[in-house]
Order: sequence, then C-alpha cells, then structure tokens
Amino acid sequence: MSVPLKPRLFIVDPLASQSPIELARLAHHSVVDVPEEVPRIWWDNWVVNPRPGGIPVRFGPVAEDVEAMLHAVARGQAIAFAPAAIRHLYPRPGVIYADVVDLPSSTAVLAWLPASRDLPVLTALRHVAFDVVRRDG
Repeated sequence: MSVPLKPRLFIVDPLASQSPIELARLAHHSVVDVPEEVPRIWWDNWVVNPRPGGIPVRFGPVAEDVEAMLHAVARGQAIAFAPAAIRHLYPRPGVIYADVVDLPSSTAVLAWLPASRDLPVLTALRHVAFDVVRRDG
C-alpha cells in the first residue's frame, strides 16, 4: 500500500508569514540534519538536496527525533521539512508551519514480510491504513 504525501515546511522566519512559500526562497536557510545512520539518499530526497539548479542544501544541527527537530526550529537554528500532519500532532510555540508549494510529492509505503502478514499488530495496522486512505483519498 502506498499513499502520496506532500511534505511541508516549518520555519521560524519572516518568510513564514508569507505562506505559501517557494523552495527557491529557502536557499539561504540551514536544514535540520539527521544522524549519520539514517540513509543519506533518503534524507537528501526528503529535503530536496540538491535544490533545483544544483544548489546544495546547507545542513544545520543534527536531530535524533521529532522533539529535537522542533527544538532546533523553535530556536531559529534551522528549518525542517515534515509531513503535513505534523502541524496538528506537534503544535509548538515558536514553530510556524507553512506550505511549500513546489515541493515534489513523496510516497509513504507500508511493507511487511509475508510470514508476518497475519500477526495481530500488522492486521490492525493494515486496517487503520486502509481506513485513512479511504477517508482522506
């Protein structure tokens, strides 16, 4: 099962009040980075590195989890890209969520080993995922 997602940006910057924002206007901002054990090819894709025109992303502080990422953003150390749902799941003082209109779409995929298919937790997860897809299109 795969679901198309649109990543969003959260940013503490005067640009945030000008939502939606275009990716090119963010070139001078550092982006929260991830630990070295996270596959770089995945993270580069998520943060659009390099940017159109070949401009490399300038990375800022490394965040081990969402809370650390939000903290770096709230302190003005960097911006971060995240799924749209984060604005509802993690409202924070000092963090402004803004749409980036020209980000490429991404896809989230659920996968499991065939031998694990009938585990109760995976059955429940599949049911929830299918319900979300049916509800949200």
